[in-house]
Amino acid sequence: MFALLGGVALFFGASRSSTWSHSFQQHGQSVVLLGRVVDLDGHPIAGASIRFLNGTTTSGPDGWFRADTSLRPQWLEVQRPGFLRRIKAVVPGEAALVRLSPDDGETVVIHAVGDVMFGRRFFGSKTAQEVIQPQLHPADPVAAHRTLLAPIEPLLANADLTVGNLETPLISQPSLDPGELRPERFHPSKDYVFASAPAAAHALRESGFDVLGLGNNHLYDALEGGLQSTLSNLRMAGFLPGNGVFGAGSTLREAWRPAYQSRQGQLIAFLGCTTIAGHQN
Repeated sequence: MFALLGGVALFFGASRSSTWSHSFQQHGQSVVLLGRVVDLDGHPIAGASIRFLNGTTTSGPDGWFRADTSLRPQWLEVQRPGFLRRIKAVVPGEAALVRLSPDDGETVVIHAVGDVMFGRRFFGSKTAQEVIQPQLHPADPVAAHRTLLAPIEPLLANADLTVGNLETPLISQPSLDPGELRPERFHPSKDYVFASAPAAAHALRESGFDVLGLGNNHLYDALEGGLQSTLSNLRMAGFLPGNGVFGAGSTLREAWRPAYQSRQGQLIAFLGCTTIAGHQN
């Protein structure tokens, strides 16, 4: 879904690489990939190049395209001179509608991603009701964290700016057992606390994120030490105050400092705020 807002195109969904092989793994027989490419007014776009999991095709005079592909969800990359490139998730066997925005040389494409966190159940858990196998271990390197983002990297890459909400502090000891006494490094009274490993910062940077918001109700889950560790690790990954981070800081002035990014001759500012616990409002 997207909207044009004052010359800025906002794409809301899960946004610089072509990791096509990381589509969801669902094997099966071949099936027809069917869809139509149109402009914002619904008019067909002919001659658009469509790249999919195992090939390419072109839209016809009526905007329709058809090809055989693998029976599994995958990404489409659609390009046509005069229009912005579009990445869209499709399910073969279901007709896909792809709308292209005109490339006017001024439009800025922003992908705004929701909560991002690499802790808690990613480390696995065991309760009386269920056992969740770990997808990460706290000491895992950047590559292991980036693997979690690989399926959406094509979409993350297809933007001038990609911004996300980092819903977690970054600390060296991010895991905890909810069945045991909560360690002193975590907030003592919140119902739920999250934490992720410092490697997450580099994984986000390498996966295409440009700006991260910190104004959320879980940033202080590891208290002041967690806040400072988060800011430090983000700086080392290239998310700098006033440019790549907004919504938190060591002082009130720093916390309200916007993150500025310039694209297509436009200056864009990001601000973020929240309560600490979150449930009051």
